[in-house]
Amino acid sequence: MDKLVVYEGSGKRVGMPYDAKGETIWASQAQMAEIFGVTPQSITIHLKKIFESRELDEGRTCKETLQVQIEGGREIRRKIRLYNLDAIISVGYRVNSRRATDFRVWATGVLRRYIVDGAAINEGRLKQLDVEKLRGVEGMMGVVARLIASKELAAGEAGGVLEVLTRYARSWEVLEEYDSGKISFGRAKKAKWKLDVDYAYELIEKMREDVGASELFGKVRGGSFEGVAGTIYQTFGSKELYGTVAEKAANLLYLIIKDHPFYDGNKRIGAFLFIVFLTMNDFHLTSSGECKISDRALVAIALLIAESKPEEKELIVALVGRLLEK
Repeated sequence: MDKLVVYEGSGKRVGMPYDAKGETIWASQAQMAEIFGVTPQSITIHLKKIFESRELDEGRTCKETLQVQIEGGREIRRKIRLYNLDAIISVGYRVNSRRATDFRVWATGVLRRYIVDGAAINEGRLKQLDVEKLRGVEGMMGVVARLIASKELAAGEAGGVLEVLTRYARSWEVLEEYDSGKISFGRAKKAKWKLDVDYAYELIEKMREDVGASELFGKVRGGSFEGVAGTIYQTFGSKELYGTVAEKAANLLYLIIKDHPFYDGNKRIGAFLFIVFLTMNDFHLTSSGECKISDRALVAIALLIAESKPEEKELIVALVGRLLEK
C-alpha cells in the first residue's frame, strides 16, 4: 500500500491507503466515522451486524496494521483494524444512503484511475494491454459508475457489484491471453443440454405461482422469447456462433434482460433461466463445489446489463463469460 488517497465530501477530508495489489481502499473505524458523520461506536455496531449476518466475511475484508504515534513525547504503538472497500460501502448503506452514494461514486473513479493509469505507466503491464483492451477495462468501470450514480442500491446489490468488479479486475491480469485486442471468451465446455422453449414456459409459469406475481409476469411479447432462444443456437456455415456453455448462457441472460421478451419479470426470469441452463449443462459449480456466480453477484450482473448501452453488449457478455470460465 504505497499510495494514500484522500476522500473529500460533506466537509470531511479523510486519507486512506490504496492497495494496488488488491485494487481496494482500506479505512479504520475512526476514518469511516469521519466519512459518514457518525461515531466510531456506531461503526462498530454496524460492522458487527454485517459480519454476524455473513453479508461479508470478516477475514477477507479486515486486517490488522501497526499504528505508530508520538504522544507526550513518547512513541506509542497500537494495533488497529482496517476494513476494505466492501466493508466501507456496506457500512455506508446502513448509515446514510446519500453519503454512501457520494462515497461509492468517488471510490469507483479512484479505482478506475489507479487501475487504468497504473496499467498505462507500468511497462510490464503495458506490454500486455493494448489500447483496445484498456478501453474495455475503462468501459466496464464506466458501466459500474453509471449504475451506482443513477440508482440507490440496496446493501446486497452494492456488495454484488463490488464482488463482480473485484473478480473481473483479477481477470485483467491475464488479458495477454487474448489476441483479438478485445475481451473475449476462452475455450470452455460445450453445451449438451438444449433449452426447450415449451419447457422454459413451464418453468416460468411455476415461478409466477411461487413468487405470487401478476398475470403480466412471464407473459410473452409475440414470439420474442422464441427469437431469444433461437439466437443462442445460431449457426454460420454449419458452425454454432456461440459454441460454449458460457457463451450461450451469457447471451441468454443478456438478451432476456435487454430485449424484454416478457411484459414483466425480465430480470428475474433471465437470471432464473441462466441458472437453469448452467445447471442442466453441469456448469454452475467450480471444481471445489462452490457456485461460480453467487446470488448477489447475479443480481449485480442483471443490474449492469440493464444499465449498459447497446454498444456495450460485447463487453458485458464477455464479462459474464469470463466469470463463468474462471
